[in-house]
Amino acid sequence: MTNPHAIHLGAAWVCLPQPAAGPAFPAGQIVWVRRFGRPAGLARTDRLQLAFERPAASARAELLLNGLPLPSLEASDWEQDVTRLIAARNELRLMPRLSTGPSENVVGAMRQPLPECWGRVLLRIVSD
Repeated sequence: MTNPHAIHLGAAWVCLPQPAAGPAFPAGQIVWVRRFGRPAGLARTDRLQLAFERPAASARAELLLNGLPLPSLEASDWEQDVTRLIAARNELRLMPRLSTGPSENVVGAMRQPLPECWGRVLLRIVSD
């Protein structure tokens, strides 16, 4: 196995108001959205792993990739094989489980870095 190639997904997020409240997401909660394309030049045997490295102790969130739920992020390093979920165009949604939302100047702002509390967000290409 070769060393994985990492694509950093820490920049170019959009912060939006949560469209509908639910039991896990109070009204007024926010959603961080990151759109990205399928990495070019993937071999048939390559695997794609989505990872959050070194999130803060308060970093807890629900994650959706292309509308499909992933295991929750629970304030520790997180990694998930997403090979079969990746499409030509992709959308990763991070829905924080926080008691308070961000300041209004963050919500709706165009492409910005994900706050540091979420750690580094990577898409790793792993070749066997």
